[in-house]
Amino acid sequence: MRLPQTRSGDAPHAARPYAVDVARSFLIGDKASDVEAAEAAGIRGHLFPGGNLEYFVGQLLRESGSAATPDRPSASF
Repeated sequence: MRLPQTRSGDAPHAARPYAVDVARSFLIGDKASDVEAAEAAGIRGHLFPGGNLEYFVGQLLRESGSAATPDRPSASF
């Protein structure tokens, strides 16, 4: 799910109407301030260094054990 762009510190308010499970969520940003805002909201933040975003997300999901497998399909959005 893609949340609207927010100012630093607004993440908890932006996520509220979407019923986001903050404990199972993470944010990928392209600036250190994006990661800081996520962490201030209690969401794990990851700095995207550039390159292949799909690969970057796949790595994060595999590391967290959240990647889809044949017996556990990915969530639909």
